[in-house]
Amino acid sequence: MLLEFFSNGFVWTFVVIIAALYHFLKKDRPIFPIVNNYPGDYFRQKAYSAYDKNAKKLIVEGLVENRGPIAILAPGGMKIVLPSALSDWVKTNRDLDHQELVREQFFAHFPGFEAQYTLHCSDRILINLLRTKLSQNEEIMPIINQHIGPALQYYWSDSKAWHFLDWENDTTGIISRAAASIFVGPEKATDPEWQNIVQSYVREFFAAAGELSGWKVPLRPIVQWVLPHASACRDLRRQACNVMENVVQRRIQEAKAAEAQGAAVPQYNDVVDWTMQISENNHSAGDIQLALAMAALFTTSEIFRQILIDIARHSELLEPLRQEIKKALADHDLGLAALAKMELLDSVMKESQRQIPISG
Repeated sequence: MLLEFFSNGFVWTFVVIIAALYHFLKKDRPIFPIVNNYPGDYFRQKAYSAYDKNAKKLIVEGLVENRGPIAILAPGGMKIVLPSALSDWVKTNRDLDHQELVREQFFAHFPGFEAQYTLHCSDRILINLLRTKLSQNEEIMPIINQHIGPALQYYWSDSKAWHFLDWENDTTGIISRAAASIFVGPEKATDPEWQNIVQSYVREFFAAAGELSGWKVPLRPIVQWVLPHASACRDLRRQACNVMENVVQRRIQEAKAAEAQGAAVPQYNDVVDWTMQISENNHSAGDIQLALAMAALFTTSEIFRQILIDIARHSELLEPLRQEIKKALADHDLGLAALAKMELLDSVMKESQRQIPISG
C-alpha cells in the first residue's frame, strides 16, 4: 500500500514537473522569429548572454534576415522589434501604450520609484503641462538665462588659467540649475541641498534600474528592499517630498496672508505653481520634481556635453555662432523670435545630437 502511494505520488510529481517545464518553454512564444533562441538553451542563459553582449547586432541582422518583425529574449521578458517601415502604424495604433511599457520596464510600481509612475502616468498631467506651459512660454527664457551665468561661474569659474573640470558632474549641475529655475522656482533653484537631492536621485534611479534588471522577475519585489541603489531611491524620494511639501505649504500661507491683507497674491512662473492650479492633480510635489529631473537631466546633460565637444573640435564655428547669437538678440531680445533666427546654432545642435553614440 505504501509502495503504491509513493509510486502514484512519483507519477503525479513527474507529470506536474513535465507540465510546468512545457509551460515554461512554451509561454510567451511569439509568432515572429526569435533571433537569440538556441537549441538546448532551456533556461535561456545563452540567450540572455547574447542579448547583453550583442543586442544591437542581433536586432540589425535579424531585421535584415527576416524582413519583418522579430523577437528577442531578454532578462526582463521577451521583446518584439518592428522594422522602421511600421513606424507610422505604431504611432497611430491606439492599442499600443508606450507609457505603460516604460512604467513596467523601469519599475514604476516599486516604492522609491513613484517619480517614474508620475512621469508616465496615464493622466498625462506632466506631459500635457510641459507642452502647454513650457515649450511655448516665452516668459521663462529670461528666468533660465538669469541662472545660467551664475551656474557657469559656480562650476567653471571665470579663471582663464588651466584647471581641472569634473566633466560629468559639472555639466549635469549646470543643466540642473537652469532647469530648476523653472521646475522648482526661486525657493530651491540654487539651494545646494536640493540640487544634491535631485542629481543624486537621477544617478541612483538609473543605477537601481540596472541593478534590478539583473535579477529574475519574481525576485525583484523582494530584493529591491535590500539593494543599495533602490534603497537610496527610497531615501532620496522621502527627502524630496519633505522639501517640496514645505515649499507648497509656504506658498499657500503666502497666498492666504496676502488675501487677508487685501494685497496681491505672489505670482510664480514655475512647475510648482502650475501643478498647484490643477485640481485633478494627485501627484505629490516631490514626485513631480523628481520626475522632471529624470526627464531633463540625463538626456539634456548628454546633449550639452556633446555640443561642447563638437564645438571644441570645430573651433571655426565659434565666431559664426557668436555673431548669429548677437544679431538675433539685438533684433529680438531673448525670446522665441530670437531663437527662431539662430539657424546655424539649431543645425549645430541637431548634428551634435545625431553624433551621440548609441550604446548596445
